[in-house]
Amino acid sequence: MAVRAVLFDLDGVLVDTYEAWYALVRATAKHFGAPAVTRPAFDATWGQSVEDDTRLLVPGPTMEAVSAHYHAHFRDHVAAVAANPESRRTLDALRARGIATACVTNSPAPLVREILAAAGLAGCLDTIVAAGDVPHPKPAPDMVLAACRRLAVRTADSVLVGDSHFDEEAARAAEVRFVLFDVRRSPSLARAVDEVLG
Repeated sequence: MAVRAVLFDLDGVLVDTYEAWYALVRATAKHFGAPAVTRPAFDATWGQSVEDDTRLLVPGPTMEAVSAHYHAHFRDHVAAVAANPESRRTLDALRARGIATACVTNSPAPLVREILAAAGLAGCLDTIVAAGDVPHPKPAPDMVLAACRRLAVRTADSVLVGDSHFDEEAARAAEVRFVLFDVRRSPSLARAVDEVLG
């Protein structure tokens, strides 16, 4: 397979934002008077959409209110964001090979820009598809298909690198190849990408 585009999930792949998001979701639940979010509950839903966060972890307020609180208070927890040191090198290497890149993430677009800037990755991707850019978040295929359209590549020539079953299901639904990578557990993003490029 000739790979023309590599799509990356953000949280847990390009950056390790697990602890930052855990702290933010817990603080958001407390703010709205929702039950405390336990680590097992957060683990089970890590990578889902803001809509599902609202339904499962912060019941009561609207999705718009939860999203606004996330945006207003993410920077309170930005110190917990850990950049994957291989992300910049991997993205630069793909660009040098003429392979397009995208970020496809269930995180809201304003937060994506903040996270990428904090990780030193602003401007390193050809396009970003975030929450609100398409009708349905992952695990629906909408984000993956939108990224491929923006990059003018076929799904058959694309790969999605993700860390959750939401990513895997989105890749399967969009008929793109899926590579599992978790920055907290896997040794090398470059190696994971090189294996699929051959």
